[in-house]
Amino acid sequence: MPRSIVRWFSIASALLVSAVSAYGQNASFNALFQGADPKGEFNFTWKEQEPGKFSRPVGRLGWEVPPSEFSTGGMDRSFSGYCSEPLVPVVAGNLYRYQIQSPEMPEIYGLKADETGVNLARRRATYVRELFGRYYFSTLKSTDSVTPLAFQAALWEVIHESEFPEVAAPFNLFTGNFRANYPSPAESPAFVQQAQQYLASLTGDDLSTFYDNTAVAGKELVHMKGIATDAGLVGQSQFGLRDPGAGGGAPGFNGATANGGNGFGGLGGSNFGGLGSGGGGITPGIFGGGGGGIGGGGSSGGGSSNPNTTPPSTTPPTVITPPTTGDGGGGSQPNTPNEPVPAPAGILLGAIAFGVIAGRRAILRHKS
Repeated sequence: MPRSIVRWFSIASALLVSAVSAYGQNASFNALFQGADPKGEFNFTWKEQEPGKFSRPVGRLGWEVPPSEFSTGGMDRSFSGYCSEPLVPVVAGNLYRYQIQSPEMPEIYGLKADETGVNLARRRATYVRELFGRYYFSTLKSTDSVTPLAFQAALWEVIHESEFPEVAAPFNLFTGNFRANYPSPAESPAFVQQAQQYLASLTGDDLSTFYDNTAVAGKELVHMKGIATDAGLVGQSQFGLRDPGAGGGAPGFNGATANGGNGFGGLGGSNFGGLGSGGGGITPGIFGGGGGGIGGGGSSGGGSSNPNTTPPSTTPPTVITPPTTGDGGGGSQPNTPNEPVPAPAGILLGAIAFGVIAGRRAILRHKS
């Protein structure tokens, strides 16, 4: 697909964030934390957080969706993730619950869901996607004990650095409000120095580094939001990659393409550029999951071809404060889930209609 059309999907879908944010959460799925491997310790300061100085584990986080779990949220049964919440811990051997989100959601970056927050979140997600496109696959090498640690430190900088100037390479681990806490760059660990190199290479170009990158092979970037389990545990949220074509569905907000189903659960898989059908995908019933009959679609999160008939709970769960130590972040601050508030149907349908019309115009303009 030409870059202009790919970019249109990213822009047009971002315009729908405020209208469909209430529906942007998928039904939940559970994953068992296997631990961090490799694993190191990262010292950093964070001006906006008390007490300001922290030391947290970094590394590649291993996850397993148990065979007893019906839904995988579109992820593989075994997958790797990278933490987006350094102050929220996870402990190996515990089962945690997640919902798939678009990486453009303002709440991920501590932003308000207004026009400014939506624009800033979209821009920041572009850098996260570029980081994944450039370096994620190199972190999967089992013999590399530095790259996964560097990737995690760089990701935290991209997510949490509040100084975000309009320059090509805006991130630096040794300046700003979120920074590495070592006497000097030369005296910092090797993985911190490598993380700084990663950040210096980021230009905000996710087209050539992610969408046109053959190594990515059609995968989409997703954010897995930690929500309360039945036992009240809330694990740290994660970024990861999934294959939307494996179970249908569409990335929706992040602008990639996917193979939609043939049923009609959202906009219809074969009717609109791969926007899938059914209840999966990033926005259930709108940007749906894999194929099926009317209202069929993928599982929660849109990756599995099996439907998940259990809707998300609307009763706020009792949150238990997580332990103060963990393998993939750490801290004592609980992550209280935000319950979605249904958006007015008129706004939602109007936004969808606008997106369809604008999309057809963009495609026709490209053809002409």
